[in-house]
Amino acid sequence: MTTMMKTAILTLGVAITAFSAVGCASGRTPEAYRDDTEKMLSATNQGVTDCYTNILKTAPTTQGSVTVHFVIQEDSGALVHAKVDKARSTAPETVQQCVTGAIQNLHLTPADAQRGEALFTWDFTFKEPQVVEQPADKPAT
Repeated sequence: MTTMMKTAILTLGVAITAFSAVGCASGRTPEAYRDDTEKMLSATNQGVTDCYTNILKTAPTTQGSVTVHFVIQEDSGALVHAKVDKARSTAPETVQQCVTGAIQNLHLTPADAQRGEALFTWDFTFKEPQVVEQPADKPAT
């Protein structure tokens, strides 16, 4: 069984590496922009988890991180120009595709008057299930 964030088999988290908002002075504060972008990305958690779980079926020790740089367009809120930062990413290409596929059609709602640039990191860690020894049945006497 795999679940998001709390399991002995799969731990998958989204961590903010860095975030900056660039643009005019109106709109969200940089902190609010970061928080709202993280909430938008969290909507993809189940899809990313399902994709990663499928990868584990054929490559059970797959793990690593995926760092993606993207832009949130001003006025429309569309997430565009998503690109994996290869220098900061350690997960295999298949896991990178899980992330980029999940975020490609996202929109920040409501949109903002400011253009946002973001760098987010997803961490994928597989943990072997622990084997618990069961006491042997007593032999019949």
